[in-house]
Amino acid sequence: DEKTHCYVKCVWTHLGLYSKNTKSLRINKIEKQFTSRGVAIPTDLKSMEGETDGSCKAIYDKTISFFNNNVADLRIAFYGTIEESNKWYAQNPDVKPKGTKISKFCKDNNREQGKNNCKHACSAYYYRLVDEDFEPIYFRLLEIKGFSNKDIDECIKQASGRQGCQRSDALYDCLKNKKSAALE
Repeated sequence: DEKTHCYVKCVWTHLGLYSKNTKSLRINKIEKQFTSRGVAIPTDLKSMEGETDGSCKAIYDKTISFFNNNVADLRIAFYGTIEESNKWYAQNPDVKPKGTKISKFCKDNNREQGKNNCKHACSAYYYRLVDEDFEPIYFRLLEIKGFSNKDIDECIKQASGRQGCQRSDALYDCLKNKKSAALE
């Protein structure tokens, strides 16, 4: 059904593994996720290559057999169990811990600057406004508390001419100007 189709698109999008610009999955990043976790790259991964029309159903149709064929490996590769998740957090103390506010975590130790002397690198990433490459994450069927999809789309468009973390800074600043309390 449509809700399931859009949920699948949402998962890929929020993992930073679906590119709205190319309307395709980022196969190289999916491969990297599997190999970084010591999981063999599934043989049917290549079945998800290529452009879609961008609709929820098209992305669902392109990926559902991959999901079904690789459930156990996906859970390991993407920390899909509490045990795997806890293990990952223990091995990555520089990552925002569960239960810690984004604003507090990013203000501590000058994390907000990131590696490129940005203004909002940390917050933009942890609020899932951008992925690790500073590409905007599109929130089509998911409201961010305090912002409409229209607000987010306007700010993404406003920030689109910038590169790298300057894009995430512009996106964050635009949203903060619309409703700063929502990002506190």
